[in-house]
Amino acid sequence: MSSAEPVEGAEEALEVFSRRSLGHGGRVWTLDDVRGDSGMRLYRAVAEAHSMPAKDGRPDHRVPVDLG
Repeated sequence: MSSAEPVEGAEEALEVFSRRSLGHGGRVWTLDDVRGDSGMRLYRAVAEAHSMPAKDGRPDHRVPVDLG
């Protein structure tokens, strides 16, 4: 389970996003790319729980992982 909220301080987030984009052959992103009429927004996802697939042969059997 997770929640998402709009990113505050989008300038710093865009620096990180742009570095990853450039590293994968993409382009630099600007505030104009994620505001106004662009249709794109930056959100920060916050995990409230985490699990991983169990190796017991059962389909989609997940084991909770403690985030603490």
